[in-house]
Amino acid sequence: IDHICDSCGVSRLGDVNNDGVVDSTDCLRIKAHFLRINTLEGIAFEVGDVTKDGIINSTDYLRIKYHFMRKLDLNA
Repeated sequence: IDHICDSCGVSRLGDVNNDGVVDSTDCLRIKAHFLRINTLEGIAFEVGDVTKDGIINSTDYLRIKYHFMRKLDLNA
């Protein structure tokens, strides 16, 4: 799955701020969530949980970071 549909439109997997790209901002937001600095909810949580295990942790962060660095394709 490379996107999640909801009433607000389409969000790409890993694009927690829903700006159409997975970038450093998404990496920082995911990291802040699993470090409990901020909380992601709703669609942001859904697209941030790239492993689809119901939690956002360092694995999700690293996968998004590697996608941003072009070392991993979240859509593959």
